[in-house]
Amino acid sequence: YPLAVGILGSRKQSFREEMMRRERVKMEEACREYLEAAGIGKAFMNIDGEVILILYGIREHKKDDIYRSQLEKMLESLREQFSMEVFLAVSRAVKSYRKLGEAYREAENTLKYIFIFETANILYAEEIEEYFRVNDRAAVISQDRIGAFLKGGDSEEMKAYLEDIFGSSQSIPKEADYYVFRNMAMEVLIYLYHFRMARMAVDRIGISEEKNGALRKLAEMKTLESMKGYLVEVFGEIAGVMGADEMQYSKLVGEALQQIRENYHNMNMSLQYLADRWGVNAAYLGRLFKKETGHSFVDYLNWFRVEKAETLLKETNIKGSELCEKVGFSNYNYFYVVFKKLKGMKPMDVRENQTDRFL
Repeated sequence: YPLAVGILGSRKQSFREEMMRRERVKMEEACREYLEAAGIGKAFMNIDGEVILILYGIREHKKDDIYRSQLEKMLESLREQFSMEVFLAVSRAVKSYRKLGEAYREAENTLKYIFIFETANILYAEEIEEYFRVNDRAAVISQDRIGAFLKGGDSEEMKAYLEDIFGSSQSIPKEADYYVFRNMAMEVLIYLYHFRMARMAVDRIGISEEKNGALRKLAEMKTLESMKGYLVEVFGEIAGVMGADEMQYSKLVGEALQQIRENYHNMNMSLQYLADRWGVNAAYLGRLFKKETGHSFVDYLNWFRVEKAETLLKETNIKGSELCEKVGFSNYNYFYVVFKKLKGMKPMDVRENQTDRFL
C-alpha cells in the first residue's frame, strides 16, 4: 500500500523551542495511539526532536477526504491536549519503505510553507506544488545572482533586483498573489542565509535559529514594501558580516577562498593551479593560507567538497563515481577515505540513514 511521511510543526516556533523533550515524547505517544487505533499509521520522534508520522494507504489529497478528516481530528485533539497551535506537513505517497527518505525530505521542505498558508492545518506537498504551478505570478529566484550581490556587498543592486522580481506595487490586492509574493520573499531570505552558512567556521545552529526568526518576522508582513525593505535590511546585515569575515584575510587568501567556493567542482583545483594562474610561489601561498585560516589549502578544499557531497547524498540519487566527480574528486577511493575521515561514516551511509530513521 502507498506510504507517506508527515511532520508535525508549530507556527509560533520550532517544537524544540516551544516544548520540553518530555512534552514532545507525550505528543509522539498521543499521535501513535491515535494512528494505530485508526489503523492509518504510526509515529515516532527522531533525534532532532521532530514528531514524524508514517501514514498508510494515503492517496491523492483531492480524493482522500476521509483520510484528511481523520488527520484533522488528530490535530484537533493535540491542540486541546497540549494547548498548542499545531499543523501537519505531508509528503506525496511512495510505494515502498525504501522511498521514505525521499518522502521525509519532501515533507520537510513542505514545512516552510507554514508561514505562507497560515490558515491550513494540513499542508500536502502535491497541493502546494499544484498551487504555485497554476499561479503565473511567481518569478524564478536566482540563487547565483543573490550570491553575487552578497559578494559585492552592494545593497543598491539588491534593491534593483527585488524591484525587478516583485514589481513596485505598494500592496497585494489578492490573497492568492499575497501567498505567491510572500513565498518568493521567503525564498530570497533562505538563499541569503544559505550563503551565510556556507563558511567553514560558523555557528550553524545559531544561524539556523536566526533564519527561522527572520522567516517568522517576514510571515507577519502584509505589504510588498515591508517585505522588500526587510529583505534589504537582512541583506545588509549578512553582507556586512561576510565582508568583515573576508577583511581578516589578505587579498591572496580571500581570492583563494572565493575560488574554492566557486570552482570546487573543478578537478584541477589545487594550490599549484592557483599559484600558476596568479604568478606566485605555491609554497608561499600555502603558508599564507594556513596562517590566516588555520587550515591547509587541501584540508579546506576537501572539507568544502565533502559538504557539497553530503548535500547531494541527501537530496539526490547520484551515486559512486558520478557523485565524487560532481564535487571535484577524480578518484572515488580517495573521495571515500576523505569523506569517512571528515564525517565519521561512509558516503552511502548518509543516504541510508535518511531512510533508516523511518524503519
